[in-house]
Amino acid sequence: MTDLSKICDFLKQNEKMKTTIYELLKPYIDLIIDKLSFYLIVFILLVLISFLLHLGILIILLKYLNKTQ
Repeated sequence: MTDLSKICDFLKQNEKMKTTIYELLKPYIDLIIDKLSFYLIVFILLVLISFLLHLGILIILLKYLNKTQ
């Protein structure tokens, strides 16, 4: 094992260090989530619109195929 992986394993085993790292990173994580939440909502809406458009195309295609046969 490398020295870095040994240090990381030691830090993961220590509960006090885990909580300290979590407390240090929590404001940054909250900030990132706050800034990205608008873009995540827009992305989800675009995926939903795309799904509905594809579903509509599939329904139109099935109606057309049933009409021709």
